Amino acid sequence: MKLFLAIDYLRHRISAKNRHGLHSPYIYKLLDEIVYDFTDKPAYNEIESATRNTPPNNTRPNSQKVNRLLYRLLQYFNPATLAVADNVNNATRQYLQQAIPNTQQINWGQLSTQSTECLICDAGNTIIPETLKPGTIIIATNIYADAAARQCWEQLKTHPNINVTADLFYLGLAFNRPQQADEHFKLKF
Repeated sequence: MKLFLAIDYLRHRISAKNRHGLHSPYIYKLLDEIVYDFTDKPAYNEIESATRNTPPNNTRPNSQKVNRLLYRLLQYFNPATLAVADNVNNATRQYLQQAIPNTQQINWGQLSTQSTECLICDAGNTIIPETLKPGTIIIATNIYADAAARQCWEQLKTHPNINVTADLFYLGLAFNRPQQADEHFKLKF
């Protein structure tokens, strides 16, 4: 299992681009200002202290690097509504709550695609809604974790309402941006 993940990672690194290989101002700005921002935020230490004793909830954990990126992404997008799937682990949920404390969080089972601006799920066993409002962002973690996760990511890339994706190996970003041409990026993180 881990051997296949390592091979997938090497393939991804070889084919992925950094910000200088892009022709999309939107994705370039996202990489430059958020993904490649490795400065230490004051909230990181607070969150990590609080999550040390957080009990696991039988989900795949995300690395500290991924959780910190999720924190920065949510602060950047600042969605008014956020739906988090049940398969997202407790430590990641702490990062999400600290990043956007005033955002309305919706239970995945009561998801309204007309009002939700951001959806976060662990790839592999999450059902993505059929319709998404313009401007919706889907963040899928662990997109290479196993065959089901890879299949979920591929299906998300072909979703009729998704036209821009960014594959960062550890997570995938999918955007409903009707004003932008269909583009799918593999990016180094």
